[in-house]
Amino acid sequence: MPCLDRFSVAAATIESRLADGFGYVGMCVGSYPFRSILLALVMCASLVPGITMIKSESAAQKLYAPARWNRARDERELYSAIFGNQDIEKRTSSLLAYTSNDAQNLLDAEVINSLRSIHEGIIKMESVIATGDKKISFTFKDICKRSGSIGYESNCSFIGVVDLSQEEIKRIPASFYNNPRFGYIPVATFLGGRVESENSFVKSAAGLLLQYSIAETTDKSMMARWEEDFLKHVQTVAKEQGPSLPFKLAYEIEKSEEEELSKSTSSDIKLLIVSFVAVMAFTFIVMHSFMDKVASKAFLSFAACGAIGMAIGSSFGLMGYSQVKFNPVVAFVTFLLLGLGVDDSFVMVQAYHYTAEKLSKDATVKQRMELAFRTAGVSMFFTSLTDFLAFAVGATSNFLAVQGFCAYAAAGVAFMFVYQLLFVGALMALDSHREYSQVAWYWSVVGRGYLWPNLYKSDETPSNTNYVTADGHCRSQPETELLKRVARAYGRMLLEPVVSASILILFAGYLAVAVYGAANVGTGLDVRDLAASDSYWTIFISERFRLFNDYGPLYLIAFPSAVTDMSLPGERVKFLETAKKIEEDACFTPVPQGVWLRDFQEFVRKGGGDETLQGDAFYSSLSTWLQGNGKDYLKDMIVELKDGKVSSIKAFRIKVRQIPGTTTSGDKVGVPCMKKVRKILDEAFPPNKDVRPLTINDRDSLVFWEGSAIIVEQTVLNLIYAAAACFVVTVIIIPHPVLCFLAMIVVGMILVLGIGFSIDNVAHYVHAFMSSQAVVHSEDGRVLSLATRKAKAIDALERIGLPILAGDISTMIALLALLGSKSRIFFSFFCVTSSPPRARPLTAGWQILFAVLLLGCLHAVVLLPVVLGYFGPLIVLHEAPQAGQDDPVGALDEKDEQLPSNFNVAVVTVNGSSSQ
Repeated sequence: MPCLDRFSVAAATIESRLADGFGYVGMCVGSYPFRSILLALVMCASLVPGITMIKSESAAQKLYAPARWNRARDERELYSAIFGNQDIEKRTSSLLAYTSNDAQNLLDAEVINSLRSIHEGIIKMESVIATGDKKISFTFKDICKRSGSIGYESNCSFIGVVDLSQEEIKRIPASFYNNPRFGYIPVATFLGGRVESENSFVKSAAGLLLQYSIAETTDKSMMARWEEDFLKHVQTVAKEQGPSLPFKLAYEIEKSEEEELSKSTSSDIKLLIVSFVAVMAFTFIVMHSFMDKVASKAFLSFAACGAIGMAIGSSFGLMGYSQVKFNPVVAFVTFLLLGLGVDDSFVMVQAYHYTAEKLSKDATVKQRMELAFRTAGVSMFFTSLTDFLAFAVGATSNFLAVQGFCAYAAAGVAFMFVYQLLFVGALMALDSHREYSQVAWYWSVVGRGYLWPNLYKSDETPSNTNYVTADGHCRSQPETELLKRVARAYGRMLLEPVVSASILILFAGYLAVAVYGAANVGTGLDVRDLAASDSYWTIFISERFRLFNDYGPLYLIAFPSAVTDMSLPGERVKFLETAKKIEEDACFTPVPQGVWLRDFQEFVRKGGGDETLQGDAFYSSLSTWLQGNGKDYLKDMIVELKDGKVSSIKAFRIKVRQIPGTTTSGDKVGVPCMKKVRKILDEAFPPNKDVRPLTINDRDSLVFWEGSAIIVEQTVLNLIYAAAACFVVTVIIIPHPVLCFLAMIVVGMILVLGIGFSIDNVAHYVHAFMSSQAVVHSEDGRVLSLATRKAKAIDALERIGLPILAGDISTMIALLALLGSKSRIFFSFFCVTSSPPRARPLTAGWQILFAVLLLGCLHAVVLLPVVLGYFGPLIVLHEAPQAGQDDPVGALDEKDEQLPSNFNVAVVTVNGSSSQ
């Protein structure tokens, strides 16, 4: 296939140029390690001060709702410009008395008196603020300026059963309640878990909700101080009186969401120390030689962890200089980089060990570093670049939380790669000099072996210090040869026909299950996931949803005058048909006094008027109605007056209630209903930019539901962009088009978490397979033929298997400390699938992340060796096989279950020559 051959040659040329470049970097680092270390430290020191410039953002609506193309947010702003903020801009502090005992009735007089006592303590609670030299003392009543028994003024309100007498409580209807104190409201807004009596009154209730609302127009300092004191007061009551109360207490204030969100991650930062120590310990074990203290690379484990710390500091500093805001999700970038950071170190150290048998005893430190960088540099570059591209694509997300996380992570990956070369590479050169000087590894900490007794020399060789083996090669870790034998045995077992067939069948079943699961992925933001698992706010949200979910949110749909003219009979008919269509939809139920036009037309009919009246006649009748029976609708209309009568309608609104949701995230009911009402409105009144009906709800949840509505589309687009970018890089680095697609197909099978995690292992192994120069030698060292596909697959396992396993294990260890975290954001961000309603989300989230890492590792060290061992491409060496073997490759394929006893690895140079 000429096209494939040309493609492979072109890709191999690009790769060889990259290898040459990294070889040159290795030579420079090996020649001037102290300068390289100084350069890395100066770079880090110049960036770290930027951390002090970082600004944070923790508002949930800004972080977890779409930043662009958010129709709900746009319509809320347009709505507020017309009707003001009285429906959506208020701050509510709530106290919930509840019981889990279905037989207990919280409407008993004794229970009500206990709750009323707590309520009176809240009302009489004195708060103090300082204004200059004066201190102002105030209570809730002072803020609200309560007037008599009618209720609270418009800047403040209270709803709760404790404001009613025992006789009034006995006569509370089961559905809606009309009371001068509360207005006309659903009973479910303050009584939960209700049992209805035979006469349609509330017989018992399992939840009593007290709501203290203050308008946003209130003095900010007074409002903030009262909320803080309210929270302290109810927490004290719950702690001191809780055991003796006949009910349990849950509570929240307006900023509980924001505060608990920040606490949920800030309390987890201390776990970073645990992760750091654990990763360092694991890295030490992997790099240390328990059989040869001179050949041990344990010192480089400290260098690898130091590079991670420098990368984290540099990335955060750069983001501070760039004014990229920190958010709670970004806190987990440190854990992620800690897990990913040592992967490249493992690859570099493994490449260093394998150079021992490639070079002669007279090869210098500089030459060994050059070969190690040539061997590991391209693979490190590829995986770092694909990780960077995946995170860079994520940084363009429509969600600010994801934007911030990916921006910090992308910068961290880039700095990680740079510091691996400059810092870890330089210390590797120094440690190589120490090894050649035959000084034990632990003396590296104080500089012995490269500072004293002999200063570092880049031209130091093993022959100078007699650091050679019996066959004339440089000594290496004894474990290296042991691991090669283990990998070879494992590879042979893996490529047995029965084992290979079983693996392919298992992976086919896994793929079928994965496709089914992907088709049933749930979306949506559960508000409980914004706080720690033991947060008081989480308890309040859970209990409120359990007890007060009889009614869904109230939709307020505004119609500006530019959308429809109610003075025209035809427009009124169209409007009523649209309102009826919404109310009759399965998503919604009508509410009393929901549509003003129906009551107005009933008024006209009863008065013997003409329903088709228009113009001045319409406005005259409307004025009469609004001054009489229709006065309750004045708050639903914005009218212009002329001579005391209505001359035009600037805007009006209707109300409809959504059915109860099945989840707090709204993904099952809220999002479909939001889309349904928009579809009905858009069909009746086609939108023209900002000229359209405006929909909000009283819980201000549409902003979040907007994110649930587009999250799948946004995720798919981001994955496509990231996969496309990674594929381009894959085409360049992996010199065979079939394997490029194979690599991306495997990545597609493990996209549960994302491109960055899944492609590293796959790319490492595929690149090792394609770059493998496994050949069969004659007894005198001549190249007889190419090795089989199985030989190349086993050779790739020997060279890259350990770094893949060690890298994945280190990532798991870095994240293991999060099992002790109280934050649910880790689950929300890293898990793209639904969990059981109240399963411990962090544990479930860590299990899913663990599964992603495990699957990525299994694909690289189980599936790919089998697939490539039987179907992988073979590269033809420039040096032709010996005469007498017309088709050596085919001949070997026929008996490839047995590897030649003289199987060995030859290095093929760029110009085609080979050396053992």
